[in-house]
Amino acid sequence: MLITETAPQQAEHFEWLNTIDFYQSYLEIINDRIDALNALEHTMQLEQKTTMFAEKLDVFKAKLHDIFDGVNEHVEETESGDNYFTGIDQAILTSHHMILRDKFESFEYDVNDFRSAFNEFYVRCI
Repeated sequence: MLITETAPQQAEHFEWLNTIDFYQSYLEIINDRIDALNALEHTMQLEQKTTMFAEKLDVFKAKLHDIFDGVNEHVEETESGDNYFTGIDQAILTSHHMILRDKFESFEYDVNDFRSAFNEFYVRCI
């Protein structure tokens, strides 16, 4: 039965969607900071570094969008049907959920590394 077997997954979906909102806001803040750095008089080295951070930021935005789409798709999968899944259906849903969890954890790890590097760079530049 869907309700008993996927309740923890549904709770995790809710948590992920809230965290995605946080990261979307955070990435926009970084984008604004990159724009502010670009507005300053700067050297070629500073320009190259801000360009590098801007490109990485675009990659993170795309990854976050992909994760958001995946979570929404998975939510629809778990909420579809007659609230009953066979063992095979449940195994597929669980596998999909684990793939999403891995993507999300990898994203968080990578964005935290990015955040540290960008903050060090930003503080030196302002």
